[in-house]
Amino acid sequence: MREEYDYDFAYYVKDVTDKKITELTDEHLEKLYAEYEIGNLACDLYEKVMREHDAFIKAMQMQDPDYIIKAAYEIVWKQNITEYIENEPPCLTKEQYTALLSVNNTLHELYCEWLSSSELYTYDDIEILLKETAEAIIISMKRNQQEGDS
Repeated sequence: MREEYDYDFAYYVKDVTDKKITELTDEHLEKLYAEYEIGNLACDLYEKVMREHDAFIKAMQMQDPDYIIKAAYEIVWKQNITEYIENEPPCLTKEQYTALLSVNNTLHELYCEWLSSSELYTYDDIEILLKETAEAIIISMKRNQQEGDS
């Protein structure tokens, strides 16, 4: 089992525990590996959302000033969502991260969910937004899978 862990994980274990993989129990390694995977997914989500935000800003820069002014709310909240994911890595499950990573434009999906909610108002509500959007994606994926199996 210990041979299955990758090179980067070995460095993670050493950094977190100051021990080598061979010095830890399988149970401890499994826990650390789960944390390591979540950390990687959090990084993947941030990188994906950052790329989408950069593309969104580039598209905005091509617009005329009136359009940009009308889109100010969208610009601000997409920036807030991106910054939240960077600065406050969300406490999501592996399945929730995977769901958010699976959609074509995660940032737009999150923004649309933000607009449709009547209960989300502040920067701190972005954590709720991430969880609710992920759960909605999971439900949709399961529904699509069930329809495909029928």
